[in-house]
Amino acid sequence: NTAGYGQAHPHMSFWMPVLQQVLEVLLSTLVDIFYAHVCEPVDTTSWKVSVVIPVLNEEKCLADTISWLRTHLQPCCHEIIVVDGGSTDRTMEVARRAGATRVISAGRGRAAQMNAGAAAATSELLMFLHADTRPPTDAVAALRREFSDPRTVLTGFRTAITVGTKHLRF
Repeated sequence: NTAGYGQAHPHMSFWMPVLQQVLEVLLSTLVDIFYAHVCEPVDTTSWKVSVVIPVLNEEKCLADTISWLRTHLQPCCHEIIVVDGGSTDRTMEVARRAGATRVISAGRGRAAQMNAGAAAATSELLMFLHADTRPPTDAVAALRREFSDPRTVLTGFRTAITVGTKHLRF
């Protein structure tokens, strides 16, 4: 006789969500305990940061960005790698004159450029920027701090767009 099989007891419909929630909290707590004991912080204080800037026809803003990175990042980045995706203007010349550590060419497309920049980098950490982007002045220190947690594999910064004296944050 198979009568009754596959049917939940009437009280189970109440207890199942409660039991599921208790198990989720327990599992989360166990994971936190595991990582607290197994994943000791990593000393990243000496890690270098390579800035990778994929570009396409960015001659108008690139020099300002490179100059800003060199003078405002505290501590400074190890290298600035500009990766051109086939510009038809003077982007590569501007990058060299502005003091980019390396100026290389890659296939067209941001992903191809980012991959080429990452392959050319000589640092432990990578920071990808748009040609008109200015990260926080403590970006290098912030990256080192975030990556001292061995569970961290990716991080980012809050974007703020400034036009004149007006600020847009999201």
